[in-house]
Amino acid sequence: MFLDRKKAFTITELMIVFLLIGVLSAILIPALLNASPDHHKLKAKKAYNTITRAVEYLLNSGVYSHSDGNFVSTTFGLDDADDINQFFCNNLAETLNVKESDCTQDTINTLVGQKPSNKCSGKDYSFATDNDKRKGICIQSTSSNTRLDMATFQSDIDTICTATTKDTTPNFKTADGVLWYVQNTDFSYNKNVVVSGITSPSFYNVVCFTTDDKLKDEYKFGLAIRRDGKMIVGTKLQTLLDEDNMNPSAQ
Repeated sequence: MFLDRKKAFTITELMIVFLLIGVLSAILIPALLNASPDHHKLKAKKAYNTITRAVEYLLNSGVYSHSDGNFVSTTFGLDDADDINQFFCNNLAETLNVKESDCTQDTINTLVGQKPSNKCSGKDYSFATDNDKRKGICIQSTSSNTRLDMATFQSDIDTICTATTKDTTPNFKTADGVLWYVQNTDFSYNKNVVVSGITSPSFYNVVCFTTDDKLKDEYKFGLAIRRDGKMIVGTKLQTLLDEDNMNPSAQ
């Protein structure tokens, strides 16, 4: 009579199996983590798409006269400077279906005002005022061959927005948790500029947003909106959009 002896794994074989599992885990787990979508990146890209659609809608809505293709209000009282300067912010909040907003907050304008300014007299661009108009980014070329230093411009947008969102109250918060800061400046500065032979509006309004309510700098983004609705985005946002082969920089 023979005994039925089942063959078992040896300790050496078990150690080899565990070793292989450990090696595979060390390789696969970081790869899986890197492959998972970045929550803040997705929110930032969504925020950009959201404001792009909102600006396009407003530009063609009844609250703005779009006969010349620019932001020119048809409804605010020209004798009320605060209403004029908060007009875009209020309409943007309404378009984004924000339940509560406070467009009296004007932190961005304070930060823009700290930049060198001389009524748009810079060679490439300056952060400027024009008489009683509110501060904004104004691009001015001194010759048809002048090229805008886009990298510096985009970096300065980020600098403004990083400082703007620090320990300050946002103008409103959208349903996805993004905090928005909108510069209280109207689009009434109607001068144009020629850069590399291309004529375009010279005045930009700054909009900042953060995807993180703890206000970490790496999750703060910015863009500047021109009178005709075209945008220049900050460096950080441009980097994210480049991942999807999107190039929103205005010409």
